[in-house]
Amino acid sequence: NFALAPSRRTADHAVAAMRSGTMRAAARCASTHARSGAELQLHLYSEMARIRAFEHRVVDLFARKEIKGMAHSCEGQEATAVGVCAAGLLTDADYVLSHHRGH
Repeated sequence: NFALAPSRRTADHAVAAMRSGTMRAAARCASTHARSGAELQLHLYSEMARIRAFEHRVVDLFARKEIKGMAHSCEGQEATAVGVCAAGLLTDADYVLSHHRGH
């Protein structure tokens, strides 16, 4: 996974990994529209929990110095990413990335 070990990948591999992840995310987003009510709520919560688990893993790997560079968690912002995907406005050309603003 690119996000877990960026020091082992070239820029080309990084872009390919990101695009591959984007395609999987787009497929998950598309499946959101076939759901409603409690099923939709459970799906959205599951996606937020999956993102939170990924963020915790990144922070852990960074603390163990297995990720070079910087790693800023977007913990607490999971609903934004899930909501954007669930809205159904994204295309295959779109990317959803977190951003860190230093204070």
